[in-house]
Amino acid sequence: MMKLFKHKTVTQLNECNMETLITTPLGIVGLSLYNDNLDILSQTPQFSKCLLHGGQVYGWEEKNIIVEIVISKPPIRIPETMKIENSRGILIRLFCKTDNMTLSFLTYWSKREWEDGGSDTGQFLQASTWNKGSMRLSIGTEDSEYLEQRMMNNWLMPIRKSDSYNLTGSNEDGLEIDLPNIRANELCQFHVFIAWGSSSDRYDASTWYAVDQDSKQILEFEDLL
Repeated sequence: MMKLFKHKTVTQLNECNMETLITTPLGIVGLSLYNDNLDILSQTPQFSKCLLHGGQVYGWEEKNIIVEIVISKPPIRIPETMKIENSRGILIRLFCKTDNMTLSFLTYWSKREWEDGGSDTGQFLQASTWNKGSMRLSIGTEDSEYLEQRMMNNWLMPIRKSDSYNLTGSNEDGLEIDLPNIRANELCQFHVFIAWGSSSDRYDASTWYAVDQDSKQILEFEDLL
Protein backbone atom coordinates (compact mmCIF):
# COMPACT_ATOMS: atom_id res chain seq x y z
CA MET A 1 0.00 0.00 0.00
CA MET A 2 1.36 3.41 -0.98
CA LYS A 3 2.35 5.66 1.91
CA LEU A 4 4.45 8.36 0.22
CA PHE A 5 2.48 8.80 -3.02
CA LYS A 6 -1.28 9.22 -3.16
CA HIS A 7 -3.50 8.81 -6.22
CA LYS A 8 -5.88 11.73 -6.78
CA THR A 9 -8.92 9.67 -7.79
CA VAL A 10 -8.33 5.95 -7.19
CA THR A 11 -7.82 4.12 -3.89
CA GLN A 12 -7.42 0.59 -5.30
CA LEU A 13 -4.80 -0.21 -7.95
CA ASN A 14 -4.07 -3.52 -9.65
CA GLU A 15 -0.91 -5.51 -9.02
CA CYS A 16 1.84 -5.31 -11.65
CA ASN A 17 5.22 -6.80 -12.51
CA MET A 18 7.76 -6.65 -9.67
CA GLU A 19 10.65 -5.93 -12.08
CA THR A 20 12.16 -2.44 -11.93
CA LEU A 21 14.77 -2.90 -14.68
CA ILE A 22 14.31 -0.67 -17.73
CA THR A 23 14.96 -2.22 -21.14
CA THR A 24 16.38 0.12 -23.80
CA PRO A 25 17.97 -0.32 -27.25
CA LEU A 26 21.42 0.17 -25.67
CA GLY A 27 20.96 -2.27 -22.80
CA ILE A 28 19.13 -2.71 -19.51
CA VAL A 29 19.23 0.04 -16.88
CA GLY A 30 19.03 -0.94 -13.22
CA LEU A 31 18.44 1.14 -10.08
CA SER A 32 20.16 0.87 -6.70
CA LEU A 33 19.73 2.69 -3.39
CA TYR A 34 22.49 2.02 -0.88
CA ASN A 35 22.32 2.48 2.87
CA ASP A 36 25.87 1.57 3.89
CA ASN A 37 26.46 -1.70 2.00
CA LEU A 38 22.78 -2.66 1.69
CA ASP A 39 21.09 -2.08 -1.67
CA ILE A 40 17.48 -1.57 -0.61
CA LEU A 41 16.20 -1.89 -4.19
CA SER A 42 17.79 -5.33 -4.58
CA GLN A 43 15.16 -6.61 -2.15
CA THR A 44 11.75 -7.74 -3.43
CA PRO A 45 9.30 -4.80 -3.21
CA GLN A 46 6.56 -5.06 -0.63
CA PHE A 47 4.14 -3.91 -3.32
CA SER A 48 4.02 -3.10 -7.03
CA LYS A 49 0.96 -1.40 -8.50
CA CYS A 50 -0.13 -0.46 -12.02
CA LEU A 51 -1.04 3.20 -12.39
CA LEU A 52 -3.89 4.30 -14.62
CA HIS A 53 -1.75 5.89 -17.35
CA GLY A 54 0.68 3.03 -17.87
CA GLY A 55 3.18 3.66 -15.08
CA GLN A 56 4.09 1.49 -12.12
CA VAL A 57 4.75 2.29 -8.47
CA TYR A 58 6.92 0.12 -6.21
CA GLY A 59 7.43 0.23 -2.47
CA TRP A 60 9.96 -0.98 0.09
CA GLU A 61 9.82 -0.56 3.85
CA GLU A 62 12.72 -1.36 6.14
CA LYS A 63 13.15 -0.73 9.85
CA ASN A 64 14.47 2.80 9.35
CA ILE A 65 13.19 3.87 5.92
CA ILE A 66 10.29 3.83 3.47
CA VAL A 67 11.09 4.01 -0.25
CA GLU A 68 8.62 4.37 -3.13
CA ILE A 69 9.49 4.64 -6.82
CA VAL A 70 7.28 5.57 -9.79
CA ILE A 71 8.41 4.53 -13.28
CA SER A 72 6.34 6.28 -15.93
CA LYS A 73 6.29 7.62 -19.47
CA PRO A 74 5.09 11.22 -19.18
CA PRO A 75 5.10 13.69 -22.08
CA ILE A 76 8.59 15.06 -22.76
CA ARG A 77 9.06 18.76 -23.50
CA ILE A 78 11.75 19.43 -26.08
CA PRO A 79 12.12 21.93 -28.96
CA GLU A 80 9.94 21.20 -31.98
CA THR A 81 13.00 20.60 -34.16
CA MET A 82 14.10 17.71 -31.94
CA LYS A 83 12.73 14.21 -31.57
CA ILE A 84 13.18 11.08 -29.47
CA GLU A 85 11.80 7.57 -29.83
CA ASN A 86 11.04 6.69 -26.21
CA SER A 87 11.65 7.70 -22.62
CA ARG A 88 11.04 6.90 -18.97
CA GLY A 89 10.65 9.14 -15.96
CA ILE A 90 11.66 7.73 -12.57
CA LEU A 91 10.48 9.51 -9.43
CA ILE A 92 11.81 8.45 -6.02
CA ARG A 93 10.46 9.36 -2.59
CA LEU A 94 12.08 8.52 0.74
CA PHE A 95 10.96 8.83 4.32
CA CYS A 96 13.65 8.15 6.94
CA LYS A 97 12.45 7.13 10.38
CA THR A 98 15.79 7.90 12.04
CA ASP A 99 17.93 11.01 11.81
CA ASN A 100 21.15 11.49 9.80
CA MET A 101 20.82 8.57 7.39
CA THR A 102 23.11 8.83 4.35
CA LEU A 103 22.00 7.18 1.12
CA SER A 104 23.41 6.76 -2.37
CA PHE A 105 21.20 6.27 -5.43
CA LEU A 106 22.69 4.81 -8.61
CA THR A 107 21.64 3.99 -12.14
CA TYR A 108 23.75 1.23 -13.69
CA TRP A 109 23.89 -0.97 -16.77
CA SER A 110 22.62 -4.42 -15.86
CA LYS A 111 23.27 -5.29 -19.51
CA ARG A 112 25.17 -2.99 -21.85
CA GLU A 113 25.10 -2.94 -25.62
CA TRP A 114 26.43 0.58 -26.26
CA GLU A 115 29.75 1.32 -27.96
CA ASP A 116 30.85 4.49 -26.15
CA GLY A 117 29.56 7.02 -23.66
CA GLY A 118 30.24 9.16 -20.63
CA SER A 119 29.39 12.27 -18.65
CA ASP A 120 27.35 14.89 -20.52
CA THR A 121 26.40 17.59 -18.02
CA GLY A 122 24.99 21.12 -18.26
CA GLN A 123 23.64 23.86 -16.01
CA PHE A 124 21.43 22.28 -13.35
CA LEU A 125 21.63 18.95 -15.23
CA GLN A 126 23.80 15.96 -14.31
CA ALA A 127 23.73 13.54 -17.24
CA SER A 128 25.51 10.87 -19.24
CA THR A 129 24.99 9.95 -22.89
CA TRP A 130 25.81 6.70 -24.72
CA ASN A 131 25.94 5.79 -28.41
CA LYS A 132 25.69 2.74 -30.64
CA GLY A 133 25.66 3.49 -34.35
CA SER A 134 22.91 6.05 -34.92
CA MET A 135 21.19 5.26 -31.60
CA ARG A 136 21.77 7.58 -28.65
CA LEU A 137 20.55 7.37 -25.05
CA SER A 138 20.83 9.87 -22.21
CA ILE A 139 20.14 9.60 -18.48
CA GLY A 140 19.78 12.80 -16.49
CA THR A 141 18.90 14.26 -13.11
CA GLU A 142 19.14 17.57 -11.24
CA ASP A 143 22.77 18.46 -10.56
CA SER A 144 24.42 19.19 -7.22
CA GLU A 145 23.89 22.95 -7.53
CA TYR A 146 20.16 22.54 -8.02
CA LEU A 147 19.82 19.97 -5.22
CA GLU A 148 21.61 22.43 -2.92
CA GLN A 149 19.06 25.11 -3.86
CA ARG A 150 16.29 22.67 -3.01
CA MET A 151 18.01 21.88 0.29
CA MET A 152 18.29 25.57 1.21
CA ASN A 153 14.68 26.30 0.25
CA ASN A 154 13.16 23.16 1.81
CA TRP A 155 11.92 21.79 -1.54
CA LEU A 156 11.63 18.11 -0.56
CA MET A 157 15.39 17.79 -0.07
CA PRO A 158 15.91 17.50 3.74
CA ILE A 159 19.65 16.84 3.70
CA ARG A 160 22.69 18.40 5.36
CA LYS A 161 25.97 18.75 3.48
CA SER A 162 29.39 20.28 3.90
CA ASP A 163 30.57 22.94 1.45
CA SER A 164 32.92 20.52 -0.34
CA TYR A 165 30.40 17.68 -0.70
CA ASN A 166 29.34 17.02 -4.32
CA LEU A 167 25.86 15.49 -4.40
CA THR A 168 25.79 14.14 -7.96
CA GLY A 169 28.13 12.47 -10.42
CA SER A 170 28.01 10.89 -13.88
CA ASN A 171 30.28 8.71 -16.01
CA GLU A 172 30.08 5.85 -18.52
CA ASP A 173 28.60 3.58 -15.83
CA GLY A 174 25.63 5.84 -15.07
CA LEU A 175 24.52 8.46 -12.54
CA GLU A 176 25.00 8.75 -8.79
CA ILE A 177 23.02 10.89 -6.33
CA ASP A 178 24.37 11.11 -2.77
CA LEU A 179 22.02 12.18 0.02
CA PRO A 180 23.99 12.96 3.21
CA ASN A 181 22.54 13.25 6.70
CA ILE A 182 18.85 13.08 5.79
CA ARG A 183 16.62 14.54 8.47
CA ALA A 184 14.10 12.17 10.03
CA ASN A 185 10.36 12.34 9.41
CA GLU A 186 10.61 14.59 6.34
CA LEU A 187 9.82 13.64 2.75
CA CYS A 188 12.76 13.52 0.32
CA GLN A 189 12.14 13.44 -3.44
CA PHE A 190 14.35 13.27 -6.53
CA HIS A 191 14.03 12.02 -10.11
CA VAL A 192 15.83 10.58 -13.13
CA PHE A 193 14.81 10.68 -16.79
CA ILE A 194 15.97 8.27 -19.51
CA ALA A 195 15.47 9.05 -23.21
CA TRP A 196 16.65 7.47 -26.45
CA GLY A 197 16.38 7.94 -30.19
CA SER A 198 18.26 7.60 -33.46
CA SER A 199 19.86 10.33 -35.53
CA SER A 200 22.34 10.51 -38.38
CA ASP A 201 23.83 13.59 -36.67
CA ARG A 202 26.46 12.54 -34.16
CA TYR A 203 25.96 15.82 -32.30
CA ASP A 204 22.16 15.67 -32.11
CA ALA A 205 21.22 16.77 -28.56
CA SER A 206 17.58 15.61 -28.54
CA THR A 207 18.03 12.95 -25.86
CA TRP A 208 20.06 15.38 -23.73
CA TYR A 209 17.26 17.93 -23.78
CA ALA A 210 14.73 15.17 -23.17
CA VAL A 211 16.25 14.20 -19.80
CA ASP A 212 16.24 17.81 -18.57
CA GLN A 213 12.69 17.57 -17.23
CA ASP A 214 10.74 18.28 -14.04
CA SER A 215 9.36 15.74 -11.57
CA LYS A 216 5.97 17.48 -11.74
CA GLN A 217 5.51 16.00 -15.22
CA ILE A 218 5.47 12.50 -13.71
CA LEU A 219 3.13 13.44 -10.87
CA GLU A 220 0.69 15.24 -13.16
CA PHE A 221 0.69 12.53 -15.82
CA GLU A 222 0.02 9.74 -13.32
CA ASP A 223 -2.49 11.79 -11.22
CA LEU A 224 -0.36 11.47 -8.10
CA LEU A 225 0.06 13.74 -5.09
